Parts: sequence; C-alpha cells; structure tokens
Amino acid sequence: MTDTSPLVGAGADVFQLLHRAEQRAKMLFAQETAGVDLTLRQTAILMSIKDGGKVIQSDIVQRTGIDRSTVTELMGRMDAKGLIARVRNRRDARAYLVTITPLGEDMLARVNSASVRAAENFIEAVPQANRRQFIDNLRAAAGVNDVDIVTS
Repeated sequence: MTDTSPLVGAGADVFQLLHRAEQRAKMLFAQETAGVDLTLRQTAILMSIKDGGKVIQSDIVQRTGIDRSTVTELMGRMDAKGLIARVRNRRDARAYLVTITPLGEDMLARVNSASVRAAENFIEAVPQANRRQFIDNLRAAAGVNDVDIVTS
C-alpha cells in the first residue's frame, strides 16, 4: 500500500467499523425478535434449509458463511427444540440430511417480519439514495453475490 492510499494506518479502523456494524445489527435483530427464541445465526440456518429442502451440513455452511463447528452446535440445539429434523444420509452415513419442521417454519415466519424491521432500522442510517450501493458494497466486501447468500 502506498502513502497515497486512504487506508494507510486505517486498516484496524476498517475492521473495527465492521465489528461495530455487526454488533449493531445483532442488537437490532435481538430487539425486534424479543420473545422469539431464535438467534440471527439460527434464522440464517433455518432460511438455508427452507430454501434448499433436504440439505446436508456443508450446504448450510456454504449458504450461510457460518463455520462448520458452529453450524453443528446450532443444529444440535435446533434439533433439540424441534425446529429441524436430521436423518442419516443413505449415500454418506457420516452426513445428515436436514429438513425444517413445521415448528421451525412457524418460528421462521414469526421472525421474518421482525428481521426485515431490524434490517430497515439498520440501513436507515445510510442516505436513501445510497442504500442500493451500500448493499452492493457489503456483498462485494463479503465476497458474495446474490445467489451465494441467504436472505430473508
């Protein structure tokens, strides 16, 4: 990086800003979904399963960007709550086929409108004329495109 770059000495600031934005997004999501026992990551997993039908864990990891060990832990909790059903894959006994249960679909429906409100609250800090570009820039920074990411 050259001295003419606007990011010289600001690298840590970029990462701190991303961290703060993530914290704010999680806080807004928690506020809007108060009373619904579903986290932001669990919501992303349920959306991934609902969109994909019967899926395996690696599909969920790829669609959500959540690491494999966290997905495994969260799926265990979600299975215990009755939000998902897991059965061994006949083709690969090491893998589970995962589906969303009716209870999981109900929880996802309950959290969906709250999630939209949280996203709207988050993005309202960005001027209206810049919001589409802001979303496009987030996708670019995250290294994803429209088909790579789970959205509500």
